[in-house]
Amino acid sequence: MPASRLDDRLDALLAPAADGSALEGLLRWLRAAEAGPERTARLRELAGALAAHPGREALEARLAQAWRHASAVRLLAETGLPDRATFLGEALRKVVDGFVPRGEAAEDLHALLVRLRLSEADAAWVESLDESDLAPWRAILAPDPEAWALAVRLLAARAAAVGLSRDLLDLDPEPDGESPFLRLPAAAAAWSREPQEPAAQRAWDETRS
Repeated sequence: MPASRLDDRLDALLAPAADGSALEGLLRWLRAAEAGPERTARLRELAGALAAHPGREALEARLAQAWRHASAVRLLAETGLPDRATFLGEALRKVVDGFVPRGEAAEDLHALLVRLRLSEADAAWVESLDESDLAPWRAILAPDPEAWALAVRLLAARAAAVGLSRDLLDLDPEPDGESPFLRLPAAAAAWSREPQEPAAQRAWDETRS
């Protein structure tokens, strides 16, 4: 892409009325290249354009703000998980979503990744990137530590809700009151608050095992 057009995409991120659509357009441009050397070349082009842009600091702040949107908790806790507890319920949801798009905010990171229809090839491409290609983005795209903690607690609560359903409890020979799913939310909350605390780590490990 000509440098001027890439600069226009970056300028759109700084527009007063900018929303998630500008970021989505930029990501779609990046992903339009085949996963591999072609996409890596685009990523390097984008990093170079960002570094040379006169509004670099504002752009980096805008990108960091977008990645640390409140929906980052949902992104970390729910991406890849079904929304329904049963196969039929999840299948029905996907069929309905195919005909009736959800009215989700453009800034919602989870919804953005769903719209992009990311695949295993995309994940493999990210894993294949050299440190030199990742370095310009580490500080910008690092999730807020608080988002990680909240995501752990949300995921634990959802797992406990499923694990304590009657259908699953009936499969466990142990009494209902001894189910580790009862302890999971508290153990996750304690560990997320003090991950370096030995007692919290031990309780977390014992609950998960």
